[in-house]
Amino acid sequence: MTAVTIGLETFPIRSHELQGSVVLPIANAADVVVRVEWRIENDGQLVCNLLALDATSGDPPADPRDGFLPPNVSPPEGEGAIFFSVAPRRGAVEGVAIANMASIVFDSNDVIITNAVSNTVDEQAPSSAVMAMEPVQSDTTIVVRWAGWILGLGAQFRCLREH
Repeated sequence: MTAVTIGLETFPIRSHELQGSVVLPIANAADVVVRVEWRIENDGQLVCNLLALDATSGDPPADPRDGFLPPNVSPPEGEGAIFFSVAPRRGAVEGVAIANMASIVFDSNDVIITNAVSNTVDEQAPSSAVMAMEPVQSDTTIVVRWAGWILGLGAQFRCLREH
């Protein structure tokens, strides 16, 4: 876990533990805190629970509308995110895609499945270079050209910026 965002607030967590919990104060939720619990399952799945708690008693709020995530009337007030980082397992083969998706449950409602997002294993670090330019420039605007390569995947990119 690296961070949790609730509405406009982002809370750094920075934990490399396989499981843990933290209690977060939420500015827009009077008398409510959020307990974030996480664990890594044996299959590598990250499981996170965010629970609204009464700041005084530590119990769930008596009124379910007193949660930490309001209706999303004025985005991003009702939006949230969980940030994490992972590394490929040993022996991961270059070019293999690592997929990521989430299933989300609010209270006792139906499960919401997110779209899958994937990253491709690349064993070689990308490289880049700034193209040479004249040592003396006659204008206050200069053109900077650079290019980059991701050799293992055969991708390349170029950029042209004026400053």
